[in-house]
Amino acid sequence: DPSFEIMYRARLGLLATADAVVTDSQSAADDVMTHLGLSPERVTVIGAGVSDQFRPADQPLGDRMAVLRAAIPGILPRFVLVPTAADWRKNSIGAIEAFAGLPEDLRSRHQMVLFCKLEPEHRQALDEACAREGITDRVIITGFVPDDILVLLYQTAELVVYPTFYEGFGLPVLEARHCGARVICSNSSSLPEVLVDARARFNPHLRDEITEVMCRALTDEAFASALEVVPDAGFSWQQAASRTWDTAN
Repeated sequence: DPSFEIMYRARLGLLATADAVVTDSQSAADDVMTHLGLSPERVTVIGAGVSDQFRPADQPLGDRMAVLRAAIPGILPRFVLVPTAADWRKNSIGAIEAFAGLPEDLRSRHQMVLFCKLEPEHRQALDEACAREGITDRVIITGFVPDDILVLLYQTAELVVYPTFYEGFGLPVLEARHCGARVICSNSSSLPEVLVDARARFNPHLRDEITEVMCRALTDEAFASALEVVPDAGFSWQQAASRTWDTAN
């Protein structure tokens, strides 16, 4: 797309000529320095954060499920949540294939819930992947959900899976952890900075590895308990604002 290329190259030019560049992760900073040739003294990692509404549940499970059922018909307890998008790098189809690889008895006890804003062609691709794997009846694709429902999904999920190939930061992982969710995610790009326990990560290009970590998180009580207490990586909007202020001054 020539018009998109022009816009993209102009944006790269802005980065290359800026007096200072701030990024939300060290991974993104490394990419800027490697691929655009910026010197380290021009790049500052500020991190990111989440709003106060992303917090552990203060409602009973039954109350949360009642709200979720009204918003997402057919949703059942003990669901595996994939906070993804239609963009190929989010690896939504990889998540579907990995879920399909779970033992049948385990898969039959859980749903996979994927939420993201979808165009018709994107929904068709996900629906076709579910049909191909024979798990159409075990997957709910919600489309866009507002933040209040998103918080309830994080608070109520049995497990949150984030299988993306590349992230500048990985905000859904931070949101989910702030809601008290057990999270497993890719070991790529910035995500090890956000989810610091290597046991909770997998290679997103290896479907069997995603399945293996997902299966362990759903069946191994000791591992599930460890996922609940993964240390906070220390990101906050206050920190991001402070570092941005320091950079500008």
